[in-house]
Amino acid sequence: MSADIPLTLIIADYSQQDSIADCLQNLNSWSPPKIIVSNNSHLEDPLCGDSASKFILHKSNSIYQLWKRGIKESKTHWNLLITSNEIVTGQLKGAVENQIKNIPATKKLYKFKKKVIFLKKVLKYPLE
Repeated sequence: MSADIPLTLIIADYSQQDSIADCLQNLNSWSPPKIIVSNNSHLEDPLCGDSASKFILHKSNSIYQLWKRGIKESKTHWNLLITSNEIVTGQLKGAVENQIKNIPATKKLYKFKKKVIFLKKVLKYPLE
């Protein structure tokens, strides 16, 4: 994937589970800077050694407040908002990069339809 796209990945860690490690492992092959905003005071910085990324501890009542804090810290025009229990597929990575390359200066919000997959089956409703 391209290293010069103006994109920041903002990961909201609102769950009490330790799902951030799996999320970061999924994103290792993708080069955009990452901002993790967590309300879990017991979580240590999972980004140690990554100078382009940031870890922010922020007390909040919702995922949206965590994302808002991450957007405030972002220095790029594009932000991909995900939660720590989500993964980003190669197909989604490609779609995001193509959209940025085709329309680099737009002020639109794009919403992706999420799929919840459990035991290789697509679920109609989230597990939580």
